[in-house]
Amino acid sequence: MCLPRQHGKTIGEICDDVWCMYFATSGSSMLYLNKDFKTSKENLLRFKEIKLLLPEWIQLEFLNSKEDIDNQEKKFIGNRKNSVTAMASPMSEDAADRAGRGLTVPLIYFDEFAFLKYNKIVYDACMPAWDKAASVAKKNGVPYGISITTTPNNVDTPAGGYCKAVIDKSAQFSFACFDMNDEQLDEFVETNSSNTFTFIQYTYDQLGKDEAWVRKMIRQCQGDVAKIKREIFLEWPISMDDSLFDEATLDNLGSYQKKPITQLLVNERYSVSFYETPDFNLNYILSCDVAGGLAHDNSVINIIHPEDFRIVGDFRNNKIDTDSFKKLIHSLMTFYFRNSYLVIERNSYGLNIIQTLMKDPAIEPRMYRETKEQLGEKQQRDGFTVKRKTKNIVYGVDTTAKSRDLMMTLLPDIVENEADKLVSPHIQQDIRGIQRKKNGRIEHYDGGHDDSLMAYLIFRYAVFYGTCFRDK
Repeated sequence: MCLPRQHGKTIGEICDDVWCMYFATSGSSMLYLNKDFKTSKENLLRFKEIKLLLPEWIQLEFLNSKEDIDNQEKKFIGNRKNSVTAMASPMSEDAADRAGRGLTVPLIYFDEFAFLKYNKIVYDACMPAWDKAASVAKKNGVPYGISITTTPNNVDTPAGGYCKAVIDKSAQFSFACFDMNDEQLDEFVETNSSNTFTFIQYTYDQLGKDEAWVRKMIRQCQGDVAKIKREIFLEWPISMDDSLFDEATLDNLGSYQKKPITQLLVNERYSVSFYETPDFNLNYILSCDVAGGLAHDNSVINIIHPEDFRIVGDFRNNKIDTDSFKKLIHSLMTFYFRNSYLVIERNSYGLNIIQTLMKDPAIEPRMYRETKEQLGEKQQRDGFTVKRKTKNIVYGVDTTAKSRDLMMTLLPDIVENEADKLVSPHIQQDIRGIQRKKNGRIEHYDGGHDDSLMAYLIFRYAVFYGTCFRDK
């Protein structure tokens, strides 16, 4: 979970821990880890202070015991045989690996995970031990799990980059989750994540704060721009050294970013976000970048307004397989947006989707296509060699090295002059990660993604270089 500063993301988690360790389980253990040992111990002190806020009669009657242990590094609840321990942050890779292997507990809380040095080593090493303890807790019907709260960190750092990768692989929380039972929630997380986490984030205005509060926080941050972006606007910064855009351009772009105002749960499992109220009669463009559902790249659908090419809504998922993605597109085009037009990447995965959808008479007329001339086979006629040209209809947009370079040449003008169209946080995140490499290529930073951006540029490329949309 990410929240703007001073909104209780840590306190909220520890309140849950107090309930868990005093009322919901017994014979269990929990570990607190943070970017440094001092802060882990501070969180343990908060645990005690929150417990002391409970009514005195509950403490005297049910919670206190002669067996209790209460020091800076450990709390032992005698009546429940539960313990909460603050763990020192590892100072080397070997120490991180040893620490992770020792985490045979069903409950772990990582605070400020994006700043925890060697967080990937600790996490990878702890998984087998945690999973064993968690399976026992699950069998006994008591709480288990891993909770992470953090402030964004620079994605160029190992800790920040790994934390952001965990977030990108997580299921993005949807308000539809409130209406799901346990089985449906499990299916939602399984379908929409590749790591079993759910990522929850609220912006300051969603939490009831206004611009006056923002100005107050900016003053408290002494005008530190980087800190303001991380702790108030929840941006994940990246080094500007090789960025395609300067800070002023990115700041202008960020001023147009919107949060989703509504979500559409399609096929009972896939959440499509909208940044304005959708018009189901309009001929939106559905522009798609197709991945293989192997938890690497994302499959993306951008829903684009036909008048000015602004982003109306989007979908992004790195777990969805091509068959499910095909069904999602079909549902959007035949049930929700019956006048929409489809532009899809014609790569190895996209070709399979194209070949299926082009056979559907309800969809085929609304698929982007180009007519291309190809040289036919040579034939002998009266001793002369004849070359025949044939015209073929080609659906979708080829994403070759050449076409990708052309797409990227369109990007600077769009960002400079049409930033107000790029309201999606996913697209803005991708743009912030675009760099000019030493070989001159324009690509995302190592470990980053540009799938949402490419889904948009595929459409803009089709408009600029193709003829299909001109005919329409």
